[in-house]
This record gives sequence, structure tokens and C-alpha cells, in this order.
Amino acid sequence: MMLFYMLMVFFSDDALLEKYGLKANDAILAEDKHMGIYEDLLARDAKLIPGGAAQNTARGAQVCIKRLS
Repeated sequence: MMLFYMLMVFFSDDALLEKYGLKANDAILAEDKHMGIYEDLLARDAKLIPGGAAQNTARGAQVCIKRLS
């Protein structure tokens, strides 16, 4: 089993937090009920910026993909 980490930072209204059962300035382990947040954020013209943990995750995935192919 592989585990990937992603850091999300966004500014939004309380309605989005309530929709996914989140608290402001909190950290969670995402569950299936949180997966829709990606589409909601992208619909609000979110910018995806790799770096830090996300960039390291992408590098790790790249290594795994090379090993599988």
C-alpha cells in the first residue's frame, strides 16, 4: 500500500468548510467524503502550485512508475 500526502491551502467562505465538515486552520487525513473538494476548488479558479510535500510526492510517484514500467 502506498500513501500520498498533499498539502492544501486555500481561502474560502465558511460554506465550503461546512460542506466537507472541515474547520478553519485545521489538519485532517482526507477520507472519501473529502474527495469532491478538489473539483470545487478548481471550479473556483484555484491555482495548483507544486512544491514542498506535493513536489516530493510527485517525485516519489515518478520513481514508482518507472519501476512498474
